[in-house]
Amino acid sequence: MVRHRDFILCCFVQSPIVKRKHLQSISRIHPTEIEEILKQVSRLTPREGWVFCKTPSAEFALQYPDVDQNQKSAWNEIYDDIYSTLHLKLHRNNPLVERRMDKPPINKELTCLNVEKATQIISNLQLEEIVDPFHLVELSNEFRDLIGPSCALVEVVENSMCRYIPPEYCKQVLNEMCAPLRLYYVSVLIPNGEREQAIGYEKIGNISDKYRQIIFSLYESRYQISKSELREAIHKQMQTHLTSKEYHELTSLLCDSPTAYRSGHWILRVKRKP
Repeated sequence: MVRHRDFILCCFVQSPIVKRKHLQSISRIHPTEIEEILKQVSRLTPREGWVFCKTPSAEFALQYPDVDQNQKSAWNEIYDDIYSTLHLKLHRNNPLVERRMDKPPINKELTCLNVEKATQIISNLQLEEIVDPFHLVELSNEFRDLIGPSCALVEVVENSMCRYIPPEYCKQVLNEMCAPLRLYYVSVLIPNGEREQAIGYEKIGNISDKYRQIIFSLYESRYQISKSELREAIHKQMQTHLTSKEYHELTSLLCDSPTAYRSGHWILRVKRKP
């Protein structure tokens, strides 16, 4: 319930008035709990909505700018934590989702092929009569959405290639595309103890780049990891401590949290459908 309360407080940060039905439409919190929290932190104004019980103080912000800035930074971290933990619904009027969607996409310069490199790949495989280099360029652009900031099953990626390449050649073409696109294979442990082969980017041009391989390697030996396991692994291998901001950004990019609210564990986000 603490996270649910923080979520509603975040909505009040975005707008001084919120509506209960709107909160229900953008979250998975039970309507009864929403009403209970609203009664604790706000008052109902007929025909308008719920108004936060205390109005913002511009005078305080001017008198204590450092405290005001520290509070804004703290709420920024809460936004990230809430989005990844509560699985907020994608909704055009959801301020927290809109905030998250402002984040920069995967860096195109790091993850695309040019025609010359595509031609070289095809030549190395001796597939000049079968594969068009422009199709490889198009595939490299499609991969950014298909694979995303975490990873996707190799089977899903190879199936997407069949639109341009005969199925029997997809695997070897993908292998040749890995180096220029900074892709590598990830062996992912699943709940029944078996493994799935996925593929993800080594670098996508953001804060996750220096930690990605460490996180992917953790999931080779376990299905889910805790916050402490993640922090300990990074500290052990890099001799550095993960900040709260880095932790929230990493988990929001690479992980899903079906049990995070209850037990604090994360599973790797793996795309299993196109």
